Amino acid sequence: MNGGKVTVENSLVGVWFWLLASAVFSCNKISKKQNSWSSTSSAFNEKCATFLLALFAVSNFLFPSAASQGTDPIWVNETRLGKYQDAWKILNQTEVYYLVKSTFNSADYLWGKNFTCVNVRHEYTNNTARRSNFTFQNMSSSQTPFNLNLLTLPFNTYDYKRPNAIQYQLHNCSLLNDTVIFSDGETCNLLSIPYENNGKGCELWVKEEYLRNGTTPQCCYFLFDLLCADIGSYDISNKDCYSNPKY
Repeated sequence: MNGGKVTVENSLVGVWFWLLASAVFSCNKISKKQNSWSSTSSAFNEKCATFLLALFAVSNFLFPSAASQGTDPIWVNETRLGKYQDAWKILNQTEVYYLVKSTFNSADYLWGKNFTCVNVRHEYTNNTARRSNFTFQNMSSSQTPFNLNLLTLPFNTYDYKRPNAIQYQLHNCSLLNDTVIFSDGETCNLLSIPYENNGKGCELWVKEEYLRNGTTPQCCYFLFDLLCADIGSYDISNKDCYSNPKY
């Protein structure tokens, strides 16, 4: 029995190494094809690969007995992963980001049913808050964009010492907390949406510049597929959204 258990665990470790190698290979291949963008891509690839290695190190595939003692997601580890989960890296972004992937596509409290072309731009309010300006469409908009402006604050979840989540104050004064799974501060943001999909919701946001140029690093999508896609995978924003934006 023990031998079988070891074999299974070794197989899982092997799968993780294969996935990691595939991600880095895909990212590097994109970099070589896009020389004008290679320096930015290379920097992102390094961060993405380092994040994946750290994630692997703290995952239940490497330390199954230790991981089984808690119920937190495998990416919850401030010591090893906290530098990739800084909420201020997102709140200090002033460029437009599009929601490209999500585990859900309806949110009556926010963007409505079958939402599409969701984008956001954060504006400076003061040293402790931002204003998040959302533009989106849904099944009732007839391709006319809606606008939503929300007060946004950094927040701490999972007992992190540094803010690792974004708190939105809705117009009815209720609060939504989105936890940062990964952000490099300039390319893409992967967020945990704990109030969707029974606590396992996710969103992938990508900077408009990369979508327009077709240079979104594959590692962004890989992280979503690896950590979130088994719950659900909806394409929220397509080329029509950011080719002719209406915000």
